[in-house]
Order: sequence, then C-alpha cells, then structure tokens
Amino acid sequence: MPDTLNSFNIPTSWINLNTLSSIPVGTEILLQNRGKFGDVIEAAISVTEPESSFAGIVLEQYGFYRVDAGENDVWVRFIRLADQTPAVGTTKLQVQI
Repeated sequence: MPDTLNSFNIPTSWINLNTLSSIPVGTEILLQNRGKFGDVIEAAISVTEPESSFAGIVLEQYGFYRVDAGENDVWVRFIRLADQTPAVGTTKLQVQI
C-alpha cells in the first residue's frame, strides 16, 4: 500500500468517503481516527447511504480500520460516545491509500 496520506473533516451525518476523498470505490484504504479524546468515527461499507439509526464499525481515537480492495462505497460519520454528549461540528479522519 503506497504511503499517500490525506486528512478529512468528518461531519455528524453519513458522508460517502469515496466521493469526499476522490478515492475510487473498491480501492484498499486504511482509515485512522485523528480526532480528540472521545471523538468516535463510525464507518460502514454500503452501496447506499446507511440509515441514521445504523450502528457502524467504531473507530475510537487513533483507532484503525482497513477497507479491503473490492469493497463497496465507504460511508463515515462523527459521533461522540465517551461522555454521551451529542457530536457537534466535525472530527479528523486520516486516509491512507
């Protein structure tokens, strides 16, 4: 995997990471939550936007998730679990391709 790193601000609603990052669907990528303590990013692999009630794969601060080559679209959103407060604004997601 080449060492191309990009960081993106992730909002509180589901957003298509492939569209945001211009990374083609099906590309192997490595995700890392670069937010502050308590910032959580949820990820989902889906052709369409997940429902708001869908619980995705949880990436806590500095947590990693590898999206395998050949997977469908990657969707992400910012939530806040540590102190049970609603997420406001955005948090950082680092993407390596």
